[in-house]
Amino acid sequence: MQLQLIAITWSILWPLLAAKQCHDEVELFQKGLAPTIELTAQDAIPEHMAQIMHEAKDVIRKATREMTHAFDTMDYRLATLEKDFQTDVENFKAAGSQNSTVNENMTAFKALMEATVTRLLPFYKQTSEEVASSFEAVTSSLSMMGQKDSRDKLDGVESIVIENMNEMSRVSGDMNTDLKEATEEKLGDYIVTMDRKLENLVSTSEELMTKIDDRLAAFGGSVQEPLTLAVGESAINDIQKLSQKSHQSLQHLQTMLSRTSGNLSQLATGLDAAEAARETGFFGRIFQGLANLFG
Repeated sequence: MQLQLIAITWSILWPLLAAKQCHDEVELFQKGLAPTIELTAQDAIPEHMAQIMHEAKDVIRKATREMTHAFDTMDYRLATLEKDFQTDVENFKAAGSQNSTVNENMTAFKALMEATVTRLLPFYKQTSEEVASSFEAVTSSLSMMGQKDSRDKLDGVESIVIENMNEMSRVSGDMNTDLKEATEEKLGDYIVTMDRKLENLVSTSEELMTKIDDRLAAFGGSVQEPLTLAVGESAINDIQKLSQKSHQSLQHLQTMLSRTSGNLSQLATGLDAAEAARETGFFGRIFQGLANLFG
């Protein structure tokens, strides 16, 4: 309701303040450039405009803070996922032994994979909904303020988030299904397929980060000058903080998936200890010994 009340006046005020040749707000109103506003006294104009600026600044602050909060929540969940996964990996290693059969190793690995995917799937869904919703709040605010050009810079961001998160969710679920159907005889084929899908996860997260970075950079560039003139530096600072936070959180997602992929790939390769030893060979054992010595 607050946004609707200032929308018409703000849509008039923004382009006026963005015009570099016009610095005297009172003169602009007196020249009839904003005929919908009734002038009762000259000394009331600055107060009226200050109120509009305050309202607009408040709208921008609330919208950017909602988005920042969504990314903060994403960071918290990622940290929890990393901690839980690391605990599972340590338990998996502790439970294994040189005398374990391939089937026993595969059973333990299936449990690890299932636990990992079970935690990832709700993460994708919740994060997708919250981040997309926060972007929608910003684009709606810009539309109500009459800022179509700036709003267009963020057009489609919600769908980008949802599509990429859905893709990561699909791939994660497929890996879990593939493993349930894997057999000792086809373990090698499963590992090849798993590695390819793990790479897909990482590349999808990188793609998401790049797309969001680009959209926010374009958005920030489009609003910097008019927004600074209209409501001051604070709004620009809010947008810059949002851009930094979104990049940090999406990079965190990419790093988490990359580390998870690396660990799962390494563990899967060792499920058949005899086969792993044969593939490693003489030089592989030498390199591994050097890595253990100097690592």
